[in-house]
Amino acid sequence: MKPPADRHLDLSGAGTDLPLAVRPHYTRWSLLFLVATILGVGSAAVAWELTATMGSSLQAFVWLAVLGCLYWYAMAIALNFVLIYYRESRERALRASQLETRLVEAQLKTLQQQLHPHFLFNTLHAISALMHKDVDAADRTLMRLSDLLRLTLERLGLQEVTLSDELDFLRKYLEIEGTRFADRLVVRYDVQPEAHEVLVPTLLLQPLVENAIKHGVARKQGPGHIDISARREHDKLVMEVRDDGVGLSEDALTALQKGIGVSTTRARLKHQFGADYRFEFHRLSQGLAVVVAVPWRTDGTQRGEQHEEATHSDRGRRASREGTPGEPAFGRTGY
Repeated sequence: MKPPADRHLDLSGAGTDLPLAVRPHYTRWSLLFLVATILGVGSAAVAWELTATMGSSLQAFVWLAVLGCLYWYAMAIALNFVLIYYRESRERALRASQLETRLVEAQLKTLQQQLHPHFLFNTLHAISALMHKDVDAADRTLMRLSDLLRLTLERLGLQEVTLSDELDFLRKYLEIEGTRFADRLVVRYDVQPEAHEVLVPTLLLQPLVENAIKHGVARKQGPGHIDISARREHDKLVMEVRDDGVGLSEDALTALQKGIGVSTTRARLKHQFGADYRFEFHRLSQGLAVVVAVPWRTDGTQRGEQHEEATHSDRGRRASREGTPGEPAFGRTGY
């Protein structure tokens, strides 16, 4: 079924047809000609003074008056079209910015959905391996996995959470891994107190810690340590995941960065922050360190940005409503 004539079909899934953009009304022509005529009369008065001074004929005065009126008519019409073009270009730029924002959000959601099955598959694979060694431990792991999945569903659709929430999720994941490794896995945290409220992408740290366990601790004889730190450096939140495992060769590190977890995390950071982030791998004498730096943004900062964006959008909507039949378009700039 087609939407009403004054609305267009909404393709965003909101279920509500959107109002059509208001087509600009170029002007009230009667008012335009009135203003131009007044200016033309003023020009005619000047022309009369000139003809009187120069002793020219009445015919010359009439021609000067007509040319003056035509000049002001042309200027008024041209100014009207210039202002309308300016307003429409601003509206197009605003719509393009909104579409770009929606596209980035859709791409981030797609990348996040790619990460969820990868995480679930790896966890189920670990439980499957545990079933052959310790059934009770596998049962406890399944219960913890159910808690973790419930938390994942609660965050479904969220692109950002506080670092505190991200660490809570990470601890639940490490409880599952702790069932497999027992005393062989030691995790240490060094997080500055003020960093807990900083916003970070959802599921940012879990793939990095998973790789530290898989490629570091699991291959090491004896206990392995994973150090997770977060600190502020200027306007960035710098997070580091460091292990003291067997480390990786150059080829193995290259292959790791092409894996789903790392490549998806890098793509999410690029889409969300552009070039304003760091995602680095450092080979150590014993183990590997992964550093992630993102802009230092708290929930209050995000609300301020959303308020500014909403204000800008509201200005755009007001601009699109201007140009109604009762208003002269040439007298407005649109903002």
